[in-house]
Amino acid sequence: MRRSSFLAALAGSLLIGPMVLALTSEPAVAQEKQRMYSVGTYTSGTGPYIYFGTVAGMLRQTNSKIDLTIEATGGTNENLDLLRRGEVQLGVASPQRLYAARNGIGAYAERKTDVYILWQFLSTGALLFTKTASDINGFRNLKGKRVVVGPAGSANELKNAAILEAYGYARVPNTASDFTDVTVLRMNFSEAANALAEGVADAVVITQQAPDASFAELSMSQDLRTMAIDEDMFSKVLAVYPQLWPTVIPANTYKGQTTALKTLGDPNYVIATRELPDDDAYLLTKLYVEELLPKVAGNLAFVRSYLEDPTLLTAAFVVPPHPGAARYFKERGWNVEVVPFSAK
Repeated sequence: MRRSSFLAALAGSLLIGPMVLALTSEPAVAQEKQRMYSVGTYTSGTGPYIYFGTVAGMLRQTNSKIDLTIEATGGTNENLDLLRRGEVQLGVASPQRLYAARNGIGAYAERKTDVYILWQFLSTGALLFTKTASDINGFRNLKGKRVVVGPAGSANELKNAAILEAYGYARVPNTASDFTDVTVLRMNFSEAANALAEGVADAVVITQQAPDASFAELSMSQDLRTMAIDEDMFSKVLAVYPQLWPTVIPANTYKGQTTALKTLGDPNYVIATRELPDDDAYLLTKLYVEELLPKVAGNLAFVRSYLEDPTLLTAAFVVPPHPGAARYFKERGWNVEVVPFSAK
């Protein structure tokens, strides 16, 4: 089982309950052993990585019998492979690849994975970042520019390349994100922020939760221009990549962004295989909703909408919920609807 540097040490050794001798001299019963599970997240410093680091730390404070170890990964694609191979039991994923892997479609025809959703944990929005001194005023001005689309093999790479294609840039046939009239750079968001600051990249496209930590930090030291997908392009983008929903990035999410931005984005999910037993999936979901969510929302702005309306946790599922999570949602009276979906 892999271990991440984020949680280099577990919170102490396992505790064994005190031995209690009955008058009948029956054997002492040891405290139930803690169950440990690994979670595939995303690269260090990103929202999913920070989110699960926060969840894992707060989970330990509940004295739960469940402990989570966080793995830094390349995102959805790697997480699904790790889940399929049994190297992690939980992960985070975006809709398109999750649906494809669950149903053995396209690139996942030989990598079908029996995977389920526990809850939705964030909603993303597609944004374009440049320096304010740049001549780039939106997605229509990227011809001949060096543009970061996300890490190679990530869901961001696919989504952001689809946005460029919808805007009319010439994709190289049978490639994930190569274009003849845009120089595509593939790197994680921390690297992308540095590349933009240093002039290695002219622009960065991210489809992330808002605020993204790397670009929120960059906006404090650099004058950035933050731009959304043009509303008159929504239908064209959805024709290329239909697994997106309209969303709004509130004003002042990033320094210098003085107005709200309407764009397209998608939900991200906490997922698991049946290696996470039903009873533990139930307990983890219950603990998250009833005890952890208020605390996590107090630390992470992108989680607050789920505290204000917890039914969003079960919104827009593209594969079935884990049976353990479904049992908890049923007890709460929350309807879980699996959205009809057509993966590319």
